[in-house]
Amino acid sequence: ATELMGGVMRRTAHRSDNCLLTFNRIQPQMKRWEPHHHPFDQIVLTVSGKQILEVNGEAFECPAGSITRVPANAWHTGWPGSDEPVLNIDIFPLRPDYLHLTQYQQDYPQPAPGHPVYHQVKSEKPFEGTWKKDTSGIVFRWDELPRTQVMEGMQRAAYRGDDSLVVFNFIEPGMK
Repeated sequence: ATELMGGVMRRTAHRSDNCLLTFNRIQPQMKRWEPHHHPFDQIVLTVSGKQILEVNGEAFECPAGSITRVPANAWHTGWPGSDEPVLNIDIFPLRPDYLHLTQYQQDYPQPAPGHPVYHQVKSEKPFEGTWKKDTSGIVFRWDELPRTQVMEGMQRAAYRGDDSLVVFNFIEPGMK
């Protein structure tokens, strides 16, 4: 794990051939950090807690159990939205500046020494944009996504980005 933002965020990661997951454990005292952008989209799952995402100057809440997408090249940032810690999972295509987080995965080539590493930058500026009140079509509850029956006792739902697909399997207890 890597400690960020003065220790109020802890990040770990896991990769596959074409996808990178980061697991972000965020303490409630973390402040807004400087907006940034990248040339690929990012899927954000809020597992626990409530976080605020700011995308192109508009902020909105992402409660536990929600999923949303930050489009490629959109200026964005985030911070906790309550007094409880946040666990979120970000899904990216492979991004070279985060590969240092996966050095434990010895089955992949390791980043060269001096490889670029992205670190969040604290912002002294509070949020001054607008609040998006209606997040329908932007923030989804993953347990409410349309499902397809895969087999008896198992349903599946999915959420996609430009280069990633997240699949949720809903398996009934006792399924064989």
